[in-house]
Amino acid sequence: MTRRLDAAVAPAIPRPAFRSLRIKSGAERDDAVDMDFARLARREARHLTLAAFALVMAGCAAGAPAPGTSGVRVGVASYYGRELAGRPTASGERYDPGRLTAAHRTLPFGTRLRVLNLENGRSVVVRVNDRGPRRKDRILDVSYRAAKRLGFSGAGLARVRIEPL
Repeated sequence: MTRRLDAAVAPAIPRPAFRSLRIKSGAERDDAVDMDFARLARREARHLTLAAFALVMAGCAAGAPAPGTSGVRVGVASYYGRELAGRPTASGERYDPGRLTAAHRTLPFGTRLRVLNLENGRSVVVRVNDRGPRRKDRILDVSYRAAKRLGFSGAGLARVRIEPL
């Protein structure tokens, strides 16, 4: 049993005052949802791109000394053996034992460091081109040539002071 409502009995449904407030049909609603989804997807892609860029920039500057500090560190250094010659470093260039290079965990590639051997007073300027050392008790790995100039190629390890230039 169904009841019909009379126009006199049923409450009048007000019409929207503005055309933009009209109720959309099913197809129009689907198109609107698709457009909203596409707009949301573009916005999310922009946010993800910005977040990735911020992470990359933060990673590049992670090892730089804080403003107002000298960045001088003291610890144990070791050197790369000549058997690693020709292998790629983390920066992409090949390891050359005859160049004055070093590996540091956080300093940006290309950073120049003055390395002072605290045991004999010898110093050398090296360029960071790799990540390392792997051992937690060391602060720097230097190339064979740098170790020779610093005077610890025989011992393998030396207590050093490093200072970014």
